[in-house]
Amino acid sequence: MEQRLLTTEEVAEFLRLDVATVRKLVSREQLVAYRIAGEYRFMKEDVESFVKSQRVMGKKELQKNSKGPFERFTARAGQVLSLASTEAKRYHQRMVSPEHILLAIVSEGEGVAAKALAELTISAEQIRQHVEKLSPAGEESAPAPAGLGQKSKEVITLAVEEANGLSHHYVGTEHLLLALLRVNALARRALNELGISYDKAHEQIVRLLASEDGNRSSPA
Repeated sequence: MEQRLLTTEEVAEFLRLDVATVRKLVSREQLVAYRIAGEYRFMKEDVESFVKSQRVMGKKELQKNSKGPFERFTARAGQVLSLASTEAKRYHQRMVSPEHILLAIVSEGEGVAAKALAELTISAEQIRQHVEKLSPAGEESAPAPAGLGQKSKEVITLAVEEANGLSHHYVGTEHLLLALLRVNALARRALNELGISYDKAHEQIVRLLASEDGNRSSPA
C-alpha cells in the first residue's frame, strides 16, 4: 500500500506553523516537498527529518556532533556539491574546482541560484560553453575526484558567510553562487564575462527570495 502524502495544511498543523511559513520553508529548500497538480505534498519521513534537524542541542552536544560548515547546507546545496564531483570527473579533473560547482548549480536547475541566473537571462548552456572555452577538459581520464580543491573550500567558507550576511540559518544554492562570485577563480571569470557581477546576482537573489515569500496567497 502506497504511503499517503501530506498536504501543506496538515504539515502546518503538525509543525504548529501557519501555511505561509511552511511554504517559505519549501522555497528556501529547508523542507522537502513534491509539487503535484500545482500543490505541495509531503512525505511523513521528510517532515520528521526536518523536525529532527531543528532540535536545539546543548553546547557540549554541539561540539561533539558538529559537522562543520556542511551542517547548515540544504539538501539541494548538498546535491549540488555531489554533482560538482561528477562534473569534475566528466572533465577529467582530479579535484573539484569552483567551475564544477557552478556547472552543478545550473545542471541541478531547480535551486534559487539557478533560478536567479535564468532570470538574468543566462542559460545553463551558455555557462557550460563559456566554462569549457576557458578551461578545456583534460586529455586523460582521471580517477574519482579526491575532494574539494582549495578554492572550492574557500567557496564553502564564503557561502556560510553569505548566509550569515542575509540572516539565513541555512546555506542554500544562492549562497554558493554568491560565494563563487567572490573567489578569484575561473567560475567568477566566466560569470563576469557573461555579465553577472556579485552585486547583480545578490540583488536578483534578494528579489527572488522576497517574491517567493510574498507570492503564496494561493496554493503552490
